[in-house]
Amino acid sequence: MANRYPLIVDSSSQQIKEFPSGDTLVIDNLQVTGTTTTLETATLNVEDKNITINYSSGDSSSTADGSGLTFQDAVDASTDATILWDATNDEFDFSHGITLPDSQKITFGAGSDLQIYHDGSNSYIKEDGTGNLNIQGVHVILENTSGDNYFAGINGAQASIYHNGSEKITTTATGATVTGLLTASTSANITQVAITSSSNSVAWDATAAANAYHLLTENTTFAAPSNAVEGAIISVEIAQGGTPYTVAWNTIYEFAASTAPTMTATANKTDILSFRYNGSIWQEIGRVQNLAQT
Repeated sequence: MANRYPLIVDSSSQQIKEFPSGDTLVIDNLQVTGTTTTLETATLNVEDKNITINYSSGDSSSTADGSGLTFQDAVDASTDATILWDATNDEFDFSHGITLPDSQKITFGAGSDLQIYHDGSNSYIKEDGTGNLNIQGVHVILENTSGDNYFAGINGAQASIYHNGSEKITTTATGATVTGLLTASTSANITQVAITSSSNSVAWDATAAANAYHLLTENTTFAAPSNAVEGAIISVEIAQGGTPYTVAWNTIYEFAASTAPTMTATANKTDILSFRYNGSIWQEIGRVQNLAQT
């Protein structure tokens, strides 16, 4: 096929002739009308820094819906990708996801502190100012998909869950505090923790081992429990092995009639005692003795 060149009107000679290949056509103002305009060029360079879509000399809001960019066959021969204006919701609709390079941020509003970004190691929804970060919805779920699910407090020091503006659950490095009624629909279980004797003394952490088990391996004394909290209740099962041993108690333990019990001194027998801390001493609230272990 022969080379084709556009036709131009030469006003000086009043002739119609071909526009020479390689020359540049300079036009002060160009208006193209029609239903479809096709540019058959590999690269389009636009010097102007602003492109107006859906332009008209009057109000063009009635035709703005669906205006935008279409990337033909972006996914495959039958699937385009689009960035289109949604006039119903006054928003841009992306047909596909958006990926930002690490440390690049989406910032909301002029001067806003709310940002969404990934720094190369962690992902963040972050409010850097002095205000609060509010995440609203019917259900708000913060989940670590590795299985370690948690609400993280400031600097990891404390996390709180509120209901109707009132703090109901507070967690710290040492545990959790529940304000109000705590209801278990089926049952509640306090894990049994073994405590041991060393140098004829038992160290008992009232927080870490509220439900304790101790197998006697020597004559021993139960020392004052650590991490005592007023109102706390603790219990211990004291089991004799094949060789019976004696048990004594620190004076912080208060027993019925102010008299420490005589522990069962029979091999393979068990005594169970419970105490409540009143802020000063651990008062005995329950005792069963001489129980078979099997």
